[in-house]
Amino acid sequence: MIKVLNALELLDKQNQVIVACGKSRSGLPSSVTSTLLSVPYEPDQRVPLIRPDTLAIVCVRRQHIVDCKLIARGKTSADVFKDPVLEEKEAAPGTRTNTVMPNVSTNDVD
Repeated sequence: MIKVLNALELLDKQNQVIVACGKSRSGLPSSVTSTLLSVPYEPDQRVPLIRPDTLAIVCVRRQHIVDCKLIARGKTSADVFKDPVLEEKEAAPGTRTNTVMPNVSTNDVD
């Protein structure tokens, strides 16, 4: 089912998510994942981000983005464009993947 929102309704939904996440001390609140998202939240799904300084496309896990945004202010901030979990997986021998197209394996390419 597709729900169409006008600009004010979308802004209201975004504000609800921001308030709920602001109250959370650990992870994405269940109220956000169950009712406020228009797309189901899959924490390990890879999503593309565009680095503003180089315009390079990098892929990170959705959970990494949430983790970076929920870090308390004043603490060392994490780089949203570098996902340590994906870097570990890609560094493992024989598991190199294409970062622009994450579902395409480059293991057999010479």
